[in-house]
Amino acid sequence: MDLERKYTEAEKEAINMSREMAGLGPLEQEEKAVETVNDTELESVEAQMVAETAEDIKQRRNKNERRRIKQQGGLRPKQIFKHTLIDWDGKAKDVVCTYPTTRQASKYSKMDFDPVTGKGVLDFGDIVDCFYNDDLLPRFDFEDFPSSEIIGLGVFLSEVVRNPFLK
Repeated sequence: MDLERKYTEAEKEAINMSREMAGLGPLEQEEKAVETVNDTELESVEAQMVAETAEDIKQRRNKNERRRIKQQGGLRPKQIFKHTLIDWDGKAKDVVCTYPTTRQASKYSKMDFDPVTGKGVLDFGDIVDCFYNDDLLPRFDFEDFPSSEIIGLGVFLSEVVRNPFLK
């Protein structure tokens, strides 16, 4: 009698998407890990996660969040989403954001002009500052992250405000 559960392709895809959002590897990867333990090779999902750098974690989480936003049809006012940044200790941390109302979003699209070059300049630091002042970044502390990470957050917030569907 075979007690092993056989999943359909749709079930496997749904399980793998859920596992990916939780930061785990695909189902097949875990099955492989179980098999290798029986062969006295210790290759587990945890061992692979330890080898993963903070930058890899950040990229994977941000990619998954983008996919989630696209699948749900975009963002709506007062909806919560997240973006992962790397703090000063080199650890990946999620920053929880709230999507602004239409009235609030208008001030995040302001562009200044450089008098020397005549080109448009968008200050991403100001965008993060406006989100913070409007209480759209709860529990966010500027001093926890390097300026390059804050600028990256500003780029993402600017993109989301201008295109909430991420198309």
